[in-house]
Amino acid sequence: MLLNPSLNQEWMELSYLEYEYEPIISLEEMEVLNEYQIPMVVVGSKITETKIGNVGNVYINFEKMAYDLVNKYFERGIDDISLVEDKLNLSMMEQLKAGIDRAYAEKGKVFNKYISYDDNNYKSSFNFLSDYYKNNRPSKLVITFRDSQAIAVLNACQEAGYSLPEDCELVCVLNNKYLTMTRPNVTSYNIPEYDLGAVAMRLLTKMLVDDDSVKDNKDIEMSYVLMSKGTTK
Repeated sequence: MLLNPSLNQEWMELSYLEYEYEPIISLEEMEVLNEYQIPMVVVGSKITETKIGNVGNVYINFEKMAYDLVNKYFERGIDDISLVEDKLNLSMMEQLKAGIDRAYAEKGKVFNKYISYDDNNYKSSFNFLSDYYKNNRPSKLVITFRDSQAIAVLNACQEAGYSLPEDCELVCVLNNKYLTMTRPNVTSYNIPEYDLGAVAMRLLTKMLVDDDSVKDNKDIEMSYVLMSKGTTK
């Protein structure tokens, strides 16, 4: 959601999406708002470095998340890993892929299983993956960003005769209630969405009153926890 409330006659901008983590305010728009000295906090994902001084960022480090996950599987001797693209969250995909690329590069390997297709709703994902797994064995680990893609991977694999987690392990970045309705339940991350918003509002309030504690520290990285369930060993 995009909030533009008025506080002490000053406007503040808070960018946050529950399931889509793409920024909904562009760098150009932030530059225009900065001309009016409007404090802004972008919430959810890490934004690229900017010289705009009035912008805060409360974020999840998706690049580190992917990097750590892949290295965990490397330690188990697994390097057959796929990442399913989410066209609704392309900046997140760039961060996830950057983390995977870095992990592979450090091992002298090249990541080459980035699965991309035209649409990302459940039906199109399932149709594409059903055909894909007819000719391609699923990777030992498949990573998706959203629940609909995770469920499409799960169903397509099972339709093709593969079992999870025996033949293929599956991890979805975003967690929601639908992932507890599948059999097996899908492993995902617990991302503190309420805390993201709460910390962002505290940061924004301090920025509005020029609090010294945030003048040189407007970027706050939040933690997350991998919740292992039935699609991972």
